[in-house]
Amino acid sequence: MDKKVLVTGAAGLIGRELCKQLKDKFYVIGVDNNFRYENYKPDCNEFISESISSYLSNTNNDFDYVFHMGNINGTKYFYSKPDLVLDVAVKGLINVFDLCLKYKVKEMYLASSSEVYHMPKKIPTDENETLKIPNIFNPRYSYGGGKILTELYGANFGKKYFKF
Repeated sequence: MDKKVLVTGAAGLIGRELCKQLKDKFYVIGVDNNFRYENYKPDCNEFISESISSYLSNTNNDFDYVFHMGNINGTKYFYSKPDLVLDVAVKGLINVFDLCLKYKVKEMYLASSSEVYHMPKKIPTDENETLKIPNIFNPRYSYGGGKILTELYGANFGKKYFKF
């Protein structure tokens, strides 16, 4: 347990399961603002209830691995708070990358979503499907747009600094 892992979006459906699975082999620090799951504490060694758009730039923790899934999900929020959905996606993504560079993290894993495909040509969908946002003025696509940005940033910026 001498290796540290950061999991963003630790209170989310996938994040909480990931924390539980990793905890047996690593010291796991989970971060989540509990926006959707109020007062939920995932099964990790340490949990920080804070937004990734602010926390990560202030941390003194160093990490060996980072799993970035933190975003605000949920159709209700896409429509009612698209600015917040994008704010967390963009600032959180940049904070994750900055933190990884600061601590020379070699392995960072980014989670995307089927939302990036809008209406795929086939299901199950492979990674050759075109990423698309059919209407940038429709707040429905704020989450998918943030995830597309994550993929774009990861593919073009990330490959320069991280194991790919």
